[in-house]
Amino acid sequence: MLAVLTPQLRAKLVEVNVEGLARISLRLAGDRTVVWGDATRGVDKARVATALLGRKADTIDVSAPDVVTFR
Repeated sequence: MLAVLTPQLRAKLVEVNVEGLARISLRLAGDRTVVWGDATRGVDKARVATALLGRKADTIDVSAPDVVTFR
C-alpha cells in the first residue's frame, strides 16, 4: 500500500493504522485521517486522496474511491 502513495501523501504521512485487512487508515499531518479501507485499488485511492487534500475535512474516506465521503 505504501508503494502507491503519491509524493504529496507521503510528505504528509505521520502514521499508518491497520486494524484489519479492510480497516487501513492513514494519519496525516494536521491531525487529518484518510480512511483507506482494504488494499485494493490503491492507485485510485491515492490519486483521489491527493486530489482532495485541499478540501477542509478532518477525515477523507476513499475506501470506495468512486464515492468519497468527508467528515
